[in-house]
Order: sequence, then structure tokens, then C-alpha cells
Amino acid sequence: MMNLRQIEAFYMVAKNNSFSKAARELHLTQPTISTNITNLEKELGTPLFIRSTTSVALTENGEKLYIQAKRIVDATKMIDRIFDRKREREMRMEIVIAASTVPAQYLIPQILLEASKQDKSLQFRLIECDSEEVANKVGNQLVDIGFAGSVIENRYCKYLPFYDDELIVVAPNNPYYQGIQREHRDIRWIEGERIILREAGSGTRKEAMRVMKRLGIAEENLNIVAIISNPLTLLQSIAGGMGITVISKLAAQKYIEDGTLLGFSLGEGGAHRAISLVYNSKDNMSESAQQIQRAIERLYP
Repeated sequence: MMNLRQIEAFYMVAKNNSFSKAARELHLTQPTISTNITNLEKELGTPLFIRSTTSVALTENGEKLYIQAKRIVDATKMIDRIFDRKREREMRMEIVIAASTVPAQYLIPQILLEASKQDKSLQFRLIECDSEEVANKVGNQLVDIGFAGSVIENRYCKYLPFYDDELIVVAPNNPYYQGIQREHRDIRWIEGERIILREAGSGTRKEAMRVMKRLGIAEENLNIVAIISNPLTLLQSIAGGMGITVISKLAAQKYIEDGTLLGFSLGEGGAHRAISLVYNSKDNMSESAQQIQRAIERLYP
């Protein structure tokens, strides 16, 4: 639904003929401005700007909207003056983050809390998606920063690894799998099992397939019975006896500790992947994004 932030973003971009200038004047990040404009265009069902690499200009429908948007923004400024809200509005800085499932659910809450301790004016908007979509959003400057569990090829994405995550095989805790665990079988035993995997764009799946290929296990030899994107649903399916999976130890740890599931290392020495902070190499990180980076450095030195 159309909202005041979208109207303000549209007005300031049109007034300045620039997304970056609008972002500075509204004390928002450029990806936030871009998202507001995109959502407004979707809501109205029409493009509002003609974009080029060097400038932006209003479309015919954009020109129709401009005068109405100006009236709304002027009225908002008047309300701000009456109720002295201007200072509070200007102090808030929103940072838009795209994150794949494992970092979003198990690492980012603590990172955002740490960043907030240093700067209480920060606002966060978290978009949870798979690692491929994280790279797409960061590369296209739709978000400020990202977090991903796999390095996806993108010329504009820079990856800064900060957390070592182990991938493990997880199975129901029943006598059959207890026997396999006691026997310390070669990891190729999984070829004969019913396997549930994450979606194709998942960093967990991509890294798991790389490790299995290195161990001589071909994806076409796996008995894949289901694709489940949500780790919680996946783990509950495993607990119910539907099959086995390869998943982050972060996600499965609680279930293993309480005896619901069994965990198996993926080959000799286990399988590890890096969780990374992702940013666009074309731009310097904003000050608010740098605060996230500093929070990570404090938590994971």
C-alpha cells in the first residue's frame, strides 16, 4: 500500500534529479530510496522515472504525480514543525540487509544487537532470501549489505568471511541410524538413504553439493525425496523420519543436543564453509553499514 515514505522518496528524487542526493537529504541509504520508488511504481502500475547511467527524469505520469507529492510533503513538513518532530525524523538511519537463512536466523540477531549498543539511532530492515538472491540484491544496489553462506559469482559483490560454519549430515535418532553412527561408516552410506535438500539457490545446498562431489558422491546418485527451503520445517521432517539431510550445524545443534536428531561429520575432518558479509564493490560502505562491520569484528575477532 502506498505510504508517506514512498511519496517523500519520489518527491526528493524528482526535485534533485538524483537518487543519491535524495538519499542524503532524507537521511536514508540509496537502496532504501530505490526500494521505495520501485514499490510506488508497482503500486501505481506505471514507471515514474526514465533512468539512465547519468541521470533520472520524470515520465509523463511522474510529472502528474509530482505536484500532488509536493503538496503532501509540504503538509508533512508543516506537521513536523507544529509538533517538533523534525529532529527525530532526521536522526533515524535505516540500513537494508539481505541475508540467507542461516545467518539471518542464527547470527544476525546478535550482530544487530551489538551494533545497536553503539548507535541507538540505527534502524534495520532485514530481507531473508537465499544466497543467490543476496548476491543479486547487493550487486544491483537494492540493499546496503548482505550476509551469505556461499560465494556466488557476481562482478560487483565483495565477500568478507567472518564465521566458520560446519555442514553436517542429520538423521532421525533411531536404532538404525544409531547403528550407523556406532559403526563409523564411510560417508558414502548416504547414497542409499532418502535425502531432503534445501532449494537450488541455497548456500547450504551449494556448499553441500561441492563437498559431496569432492567425496565422490554424485548428485544424480542421491535419492532426493523432497526440497524444503525452511530449515525448521526441514529439521522437523527429519525428526519425523522422512529421511536425512545436510545442514548447518548452527541450525541443527539444539536438536542434536536434546537427542531429537543425530549428527554425522561429512567425511574426514568435516565440511566447513564461511559465512560472509557481502557488499557492493562499486560503492564505499555507508557509515551505518560500517557500524555493522565493526559489530562483526567485535563479536568474531
